[in-house]
Order: sequence, then structure tokens, then C-alpha cells
Amino acid sequence: MPTRPLHLAALVVAAGLVAPVGAQAPARPASWRAAFDAVGVPDSALAFAAMPPGWHLTAPATGGMVWDPAHVVRGTPRIESELFLFAKAPGTGTGLLVGGQALGESGARWTAFVAGPDGRFRVLRRDGTTVRELVPWTAHPAIPVRPADKPNVKLVLGVESAGEAVRFLVNGAAVAELPRTTVQPDGVVGFRLEPGTNTHVSTLRLDGRNVAPEPAKSAH
Repeated sequence: MPTRPLHLAALVVAAGLVAPVGAQAPARPASWRAAFDAVGVPDSALAFAAMPPGWHLTAPATGGMVWDPAHVVRGTPRIESELFLFAKAPGTGTGLLVGGQALGESGARWTAFVAGPDGRFRVLRRDGTTVRELVPWTAHPAIPVRPADKPNVKLVLGVESAGEAVRFLVNGAAVAELPRTTVQPDGVVGFRLEPGTNTHVSTLRLDGRNVAPEPAKSAH
């Protein structure tokens, strides 16, 4: 599906949105919630602000997730998001969170599909207090590596349910397929952030409907 190009100047500005230590992070959209990997982390540890088209997300020190409880999918929808990764380090990255249940609680359940700037992806599953890798960090030719001379790398991530399987896609290519009973994709959709993440998300499409903020239309 075609996606609107993001102007380079806007992306360069976005790259500087990491709040300094002790500074006030940009206000998170009121309907969105956040949870962190570490216990006792202040809400300011994650910056998540609307920046049409889309949002900008940074998690300098700890991983976590953000979600809007209204974004729920069931059945066999296609979930797709266009991302621009600014961080360079292996192990950083952002991805889609699907099948969210009881998010923010000790019994939370979800599956996350994350891609990094080094050409690798992984799939995580949480069931209560247990988090395991369904697919460990794995390189795939469909995932471009962030060029050293560029400010970011663009990725389009997709999660597609069909029958008894769930496919994970990057730039239209399937990089993994897992049983639906393992992924459990029905539930809240959001984003997973690895520690050190700095990402602009320009679209989030739920079965073709973009729920990300869009630029105001010109009066002319």
C-alpha cells in the first residue's frame, strides 16, 4: 500500500526530540498509555508525542510499550506501520505490539514484532510475568541496514492473520510465520520500544484504516 513520503527536514528535527535527563518529556496523547520493562521507572522515561504525520517515540534508557485502548483488532485484519529508525546501535528498534490483554498489569499478555537498524528482527511473547523470544534477533535480506551517512532507515512492518497462521512482514516480505495459537493476535494494538529507541512512526493502519495523526489540510 503506498504511503506518504515524510519530508527529510521534518525527520531531522524529529531526531532531536530525545528529552535531556531531568527535562520534561513532550506530552503523550491523552488516550495513550505506557508501560515499562523496568520497575519504578518514571513516566518521563519514555517520550511519545504527536508529530503529524504520525508520532515520535524515544526510550533512551529502558524498553517499554505504548498503546491506545481504543485500537483493538479481532479476526483476520492486516496491521501495518511505516517507521523511520534513527538509532544506530544493534538491539535498539521499534515494532508492532498485537494481541494486547490486561496491558500495564502483572497479568499482561501480548506479542511484539520488532525490527532494528542493523537489518535484524525479533518476535517476543509475554504471558503474565514470563517473556520469551518466539524468534530471537535474526537478520533478513528484506530489512535494510541504516546507512552510516543517512539520518534514519525506513521500514514498513506488517502483521497479517490468515487462518491458523500469523505472518510477520517487513517491506512487504514475510520474515516469519507462527501459529495463531502462539501469537494470539486478537486484542489491543500498540508499539514496542527497545532501550535506546528513537523512532518516527508515520502511519498505523488497522485493516487499511490509518489511525495516526495526519497533517492539517491546507485551506488552499
